[in-house]
Amino acid sequence: MMATLLTEWRGVLTIARRELGAYLESPGTWLAIGGWMAASTVALGAHVLDFSELSGMVREQAAGDPSLRALVDADLAVIVPLLRAELLLALILVPLLSMHLLAGEGRRGTLELLLSAPRTTGGIVLGKFLAVLVVLLIPMVLTAASTWFLFAWASPDFGLFLSGHLGLFTAVAFFAAVGVLGSSCFDLPFPAACLSFGLLLATILPGWLLGDDAALSRVSVLRRASAFVLGRFALGDVVFFLGLSSLVLFLASRRLESRRWR
Repeated sequence: MMATLLTEWRGVLTIARRELGAYLESPGTWLAIGGWMAASTVALGAHVLDFSELSGMVREQAAGDPSLRALVDADLAVIVPLLRAELLLALILVPLLSMHLLAGEGRRGTLELLLSAPRTTGGIVLGKFLAVLVVLLIPMVLTAASTWFLFAWASPDFGLFLSGHLGLFTAVAFFAAVGVLGSSCFDLPFPAACLSFGLLLATILPGWLLGDDAALSRVSVLRRASAFVLGRFALGDVVFFLGLSSLVLFLASRRLESRRWR
């Protein structure tokens, strides 16, 4: 039993390494990462400028009323809007980055060779998922590192910073799982990206359109991720994302299994 699990895990890592190498050699990957970094840098700069102007105005008024300084909050003025901007960037870029994972194999005619290998479809799906998740970690880590100056300048809440980035990671992991599912359904990357984007919108729109009071909004990915971004860390939200991602990856493996015997 243990030997079988170790063999399967080695196969997962082999697929992940191969896919990650293909990602890092692709100009499109670096273009997407560069686009993420450029957009997040612009968002960070804009929010920092707004925060600086607000701080200056409050500093002038605080001479007569020191309690006004409490109104200047770097977390709400910079960190939270930046995390929300990254969530939106992930929504757009993840379908584009993941569309080639399995659809690209089908277009190149290598999917049959991949499926004929002595590996389970679950292992193939998991390896592809890990590769795209590592790629997505690159701009997330770089963007988080670019905010280091805030801790020396404005002293934001590190707990909220950590919770927000954990929430961003779990949401992006779910996005990546949906991308793998979309890619497993087609032999062409563009339809796969369209399906992934449509599925992601379907998980976000209930909370966006119906508001937090609606019962359906409780299954909204946007509502759950926003709780992390605002510093409300809850084990239930972590379980929600992990369970939903696992379910989506299972569906992708079943879809791939059906193509193996087609």
